[in-house]
Amino acid sequence: TQAERFAAEGGVEVVLAVMEQHTEDASLLTAALKLTCAAVACANGCQRFGARQVGAGGVGGGIEAVLAAMWTHAGNSALQQESCRVLLAMAQQNSAENTAKIVEGGGIREVVGAMRRHEEVQEVQELGC
Repeated sequence: TQAERFAAEGGVEVVLAVMEQHTEDASLLTAALKLTCAAVACANGCQRFGARQVGAGGVGGGIEAVLAAMWTHAGNSALQQESCRVLLAMAQQNSAENTAKIVEGGGIREVVGAMRRHEEVQEVQELGC
Protein backbone atom coordinates (compact mmCIF):
# COMPACT_ATOMS: atom_id res chain seq x y z
CA THR A 1 0.00 0.00 0.00
CA GLN A 2 0.99 3.65 -0.22
CA ALA A 3 1.21 3.86 3.57
CA GLU A 4 3.63 0.94 3.72
CA ARG A 5 5.77 2.46 0.98
CA PHE A 6 5.74 5.86 2.71
CA ALA A 7 6.95 4.24 5.94
CA ALA A 8 9.51 2.02 4.24
CA GLU A 9 11.07 4.94 2.36
CA GLY A 10 11.61 7.06 5.46
CA GLY A 11 8.49 9.19 5.30
CA VAL A 12 7.78 8.79 9.00
CA GLU A 13 11.21 10.10 9.94
CA VAL A 14 10.79 13.09 7.61
CA VAL A 15 7.42 13.96 9.13
CA LEU A 16 8.84 13.73 12.64
CA ALA A 17 11.76 15.95 11.69
CA VAL A 18 9.33 18.54 10.33
CA MET A 19 7.29 18.36 13.54
CA GLU A 20 10.45 18.84 15.64
CA GLN A 21 11.85 21.72 13.59
CA HIS A 22 8.67 23.71 12.97
CA THR A 23 6.81 23.57 16.29
CA GLU A 24 5.38 27.09 15.90
CA ASP A 25 3.92 26.61 12.38
CA ALA A 26 0.39 25.30 12.95
CA SER A 27 -0.38 24.96 9.23
CA LEU A 28 2.74 22.90 8.55
CA LEU A 29 2.12 20.77 11.63
CA THR A 30 -1.47 20.13 10.53
CA ALA A 31 -0.23 18.99 7.11
CA ALA A 32 2.39 16.78 8.79
CA LEU A 33 -0.30 15.25 11.00
CA LYS A 34 -2.40 14.39 7.94
CA LEU A 35 0.57 12.54 6.44
CA THR A 36 1.20 10.87 9.78
CA CYS A 37 -2.31 9.50 9.96
CA ALA A 38 -1.83 7.86 6.57
CA ALA A 39 1.54 6.47 7.63
CA VAL A 40 0.35 4.92 10.88
CA ALA A 41 -2.36 3.07 8.99
CA CYS A 42 0.23 0.36 8.36
CA ALA A 43 1.93 -1.52 11.17
CA ASN A 44 5.45 -0.56 10.04
CA GLY A 45 4.58 3.14 9.98
CA CYS A 46 2.88 2.93 13.34
CA GLN A 47 5.86 1.18 14.91
CA ARG A 48 8.34 3.69 13.45
CA PHE A 49 6.25 6.68 14.51
CA GLY A 50 5.64 5.48 18.06
CA ALA A 51 9.14 4.15 18.70
CA ARG A 52 11.16 7.20 17.66
CA GLN A 53 13.67 8.11 20.34
CA VAL A 54 14.07 11.54 21.89
CA GLY A 55 15.75 13.92 19.47
CA ALA A 56 18.15 16.80 20.03
CA GLY A 57 15.27 19.24 20.40
CA GLY A 58 13.78 17.27 23.27
CA VAL A 59 10.81 15.97 21.33
CA GLY A 60 10.40 12.24 21.78
CA GLY A 61 8.57 9.78 19.62
CA GLY A 62 5.64 10.56 17.43
CA ILE A 63 3.09 10.42 20.21
CA GLU A 64 5.05 12.96 22.22
CA ALA A 65 5.35 15.21 19.15
CA VAL A 66 1.58 15.08 18.59
CA LEU A 67 0.87 15.91 22.22
CA ALA A 68 3.35 18.80 22.13
CA ALA A 69 1.66 20.18 19.00
CA MET A 70 -1.75 19.92 20.69
CA TRP A 71 -0.50 21.83 23.72
CA THR A 72 1.28 24.51 21.68
CA HIS A 73 -1.65 25.11 19.31
CA ALA A 74 -4.61 24.49 21.59
CA GLY A 75 -6.75 27.07 19.78
CA ASN A 76 -6.27 25.62 16.30
CA SER A 77 -9.23 23.33 15.62
CA ALA A 78 -7.77 21.82 12.42
CA LEU A 79 -4.58 20.82 14.23
CA GLN A 80 -6.55 19.46 17.18
CA GLN A 81 -8.71 17.41 14.82
CA GLU A 82 -5.74 15.85 13.03
CA SER A 83 -3.97 15.24 16.34
CA CYS A 84 -6.98 13.36 17.69
CA ARG A 85 -7.12 11.35 14.46
CA VAL A 86 -3.44 10.34 14.79
CA LEU A 87 -3.76 9.42 18.47
CA LEU A 88 -6.81 7.29 17.71
CA ALA A 89 -4.98 5.53 14.86
CA MET A 90 -1.96 4.92 17.11
CA ALA A 91 -4.11 3.47 19.88
CA GLN A 92 -5.91 1.21 17.42
CA GLN A 93 -2.74 -0.07 15.72
CA ASN A 94 -0.85 -1.24 18.80
CA SER A 95 -3.37 -0.76 21.52
CA ALA A 96 -1.59 -1.62 24.77
CA GLU A 97 1.81 -0.01 24.20
CA ASN A 98 0.61 3.08 22.37
CA THR A 99 -2.35 3.66 24.65
CA ALA A 100 0.01 3.59 27.63
CA LYS A 101 2.28 6.17 25.94
CA ILE A 102 -0.71 8.38 25.14
CA VAL A 103 -2.03 8.22 28.71
CA GLU A 104 1.38 8.68 30.34
CA GLY A 105 2.14 11.64 28.07
CA GLY A 106 -1.01 13.52 29.06
CA GLY A 107 -3.04 12.53 26.03
CA ILE A 108 -6.32 12.25 27.88
CA ARG A 109 -5.93 15.80 29.19
CA GLU A 110 -5.06 17.11 25.72
CA VAL A 111 -7.93 15.32 23.95
CA VAL A 112 -10.50 16.36 26.56
CA GLY A 113 -9.16 19.91 26.39
CA ALA A 114 -9.49 19.90 22.60
CA MET A 115 -13.06 18.65 22.88
CA ARG A 116 -13.92 21.40 25.37
CA ARG A 117 -12.25 24.18 23.38
CA HIS A 118 -13.71 23.06 20.06
CA GLU A 119 -17.22 21.95 20.99
CA GLU A 120 -18.53 23.22 17.64
CA VAL A 121 -16.19 21.00 15.58
CA GLN A 122 -17.93 17.69 15.06
CA GLU A 123 -14.78 15.87 13.93
CA VAL A 124 -12.90 16.84 17.10
CA GLN A 125 -15.81 15.53 19.17
CA GLU A 126 -16.04 12.26 17.23
CA LEU A 127 -12.31 11.58 17.12
CA GLY A 128 -11.89 12.51 20.77
CA CYS A 129 -14.35 9.86 21.85
